[in-house]
Amino acid sequence: MKAYQEKTADWLRQCFPPEAATDNEERCDRFLEEALELVQSCGHRPERAHRLVDYVYGRQIGETGQELGGVMVTLAALSNAFGLDIEAEASRELERVCEPATMERIRAKQAAKPKGSALPVAFVEDTLPEPDRLALGLLRLLEGRSRSHIMEALMKVTAAVIYQSSKNATRALGEVSGHFADMEDRVKAYYSGLREQPFAAPVPISGEVRPEVAAFALRMEARLRENDHKPGWKNEHPQWLTDQSTRHAAKLALAMDRLLNDGVRNLDANRNAVPTAAADLANFAMMVADVVTAGGLAGKAEGEAA
Repeated sequence: MKAYQEKTADWLRQCFPPEAATDNEERCDRFLEEALELVQSCGHRPERAHRLVDYVYGRQIGETGQELGGVMVTLAALSNAFGLDIEAEASRELERVCEPATMERIRAKQAAKPKGSALPVAFVEDTLPEPDRLALGLLRLLEGRSRSHIMEALMKVTAAVIYQSSKNATRALGEVSGHFADMEDRVKAYYSGLREQPFAAPVPISGEVRPEVAAFALRMEARLRENDHKPGWKNEHPQWLTDQSTRHAAKLALAMDRLLNDGVRNLDANRNAVPTAAADLANFAMMVADVVTAGGLAGKAEGEAA
């Protein structure tokens, strides 16, 4: 193992500039990237990965050496489960990246990598103006189910808005925070056994459905069927589903922004992206309404995972 580690260190010195080879944050980024690619190749679902990020970063920080040992133990266990030979695969990969042609490609990729970014390629977020990057940061925090994450995100954005002296935006953010709190209180009351439902059941519709509504409903159904391989939403917590709605609202806004600002270069692709994003947002809104009005989580203890 020591010889393998030393050979890897030699490869790093040859392939990367010193600041990239020894930068702790860069090494953590690249390790996490490869770890995610490994579990992705094993069929691990992205929503589980996002939840684990929230779970791990909400716990006390561990001791680095012990955590490294944990990585090796769980990597060996994963390899056994999938019938892989750690030593053979590790040696094969190190030989591959040490080939001159491969090293040239890696050097070129490193030279083109955006400075200061965790991602190895340029990403739309890197080109967004500061308010939009702030909004995306908020949405990432809202992906967690924890109320503390939501409130922390709202406080950070509110502080940024106050710094810009925008009274109207500050008032609007206060209203958003109130909506989150109100939804939580009403859903909790419903799950506690109160008779009054927080949301009334829809009144039956008489007459024909508008053709626009019917067409959009078919688009929603098509998007749901594309994801039929996933477990579904019936056992998900409504707060998590609401957070996903917020996330997809941002995706819709970005799709519209591209349509309006990308000219005619990608007109068809950008035009198609808008109704697709709208259908995804509508589907998550439907899921929230379905779970809450049906009382799908009634009787579960507070804090219990769905």
